[in-house]
Amino acid sequence: MIFTFRSGGQTGVDRGVFDAFLDYVRNNESIKDINREESLLTVEFKNGNVRILTGWCPQGRIADDGKLDSKYPFKETPSSEYMERTEWNVRDAEATLIILPSSTYNTKLGGTGFTIKMVEKYGKLWEKIYLDQNTVDNIKQLLDWIKNNKIDHLNLAGPRESKFPGIHESTYKFIYSLLEKMENNQ
Repeated sequence: MIFTFRSGGQTGVDRGVFDAFLDYVRNNESIKDINREESLLTVEFKNGNVRILTGWCPQGRIADDGKLDSKYPFKETPSSEYMERTEWNVRDAEATLIILPSSTYNTKLGGTGFTIKMVEKYGKLWEKIYLDQNTVDNIKQLLDWIKNNKIDHLNLAGPRESKFPGIHESTYKFIYSLLEKMENNQ
């Protein structure tokens, strides 16, 4: 099964996705092949599964904390505007998962609110999970949603670290666990 993870590289949720993916690959002994291009990391596992990591980032590889490290496989948009990056990641994926810190988080705020507007604009599927809920249940809910909707290209989005401190670490743990579950179940 080929499955693509896509995100935008901002601090917080976006970077948590990328860091978890990169560490999962680095720590995994079941890898058959790794192919790295500038804006794409393709990993083939011995069981035949393929996982791809990619995403759009603003021109200049900018984020809240400065220029994105070259270890992250991004393609730059023509502009340095965050909204263009967000729109293009939504546009190019089949669906979007919005990762939120808690059920009390206002999804109409900032970049998260804009992401939802873009999902609606492009008529894409979307789901949300709350990191303050049970990880096992969240993973089951997500995998069921992916399977039931036949999704193989997922954009992941959510708040930046400066808006919700600790969201990077929580996202990292969730995505790492998700990757483990995906490999063990498929």
